[in-house]
Amino acid sequence: MAVYSFHRRLVRGSLWLLLTCGAAAGLYVLAVVPPTTSSWYPPCMLHATTGLHCPGCGLTRAVHAALNGNFSQAFAYNVLAPVFLAVAGFAAVKSLWYWTWGTNPPQNRETSKWIPIGIAVCLVLFGILRNIPAYPFTLLAPHEI
Repeated sequence: MAVYSFHRRLVRGSLWLLLTCGAAAGLYVLAVVPPTTSSWYPPCMLHATTGLHCPGCGLTRAVHAALNGNFSQAFAYNVLAPVFLAVAGFAAVKSLWYWTWGTNPPQNRETSKWIPIGIAVCLVLFGILRNIPAYPFTLLAPHEI
């Protein structure tokens, strides 16, 4: 039984290392190749069809700017980018950690059912507010500084 557990952890650890190397390679490409209209990055389909900015519009440009040290421009592209990336990164690392060791994370059922609802409400509100064509709200749309 111990040999099976060792092999399972070895395979999971190897997959985790491979995933980490792939993510590092992807971040390197994103840092080196700027996301412009002539680049090979896919455009936002909602913005291309309707002209509206979704909550993720400007996220690729924000990550590119942040990886190059231009944090004020990253905030101008997408205000939620640092929050989104921190939460997504933490969730990915936590999930991979428990998956690697074959354990289940502790769960609090009261808070865990409200987290996805809260995130969805925040994203919908952000998507609505960044499309209002009035002064303070136009700063939420992706723009150059």
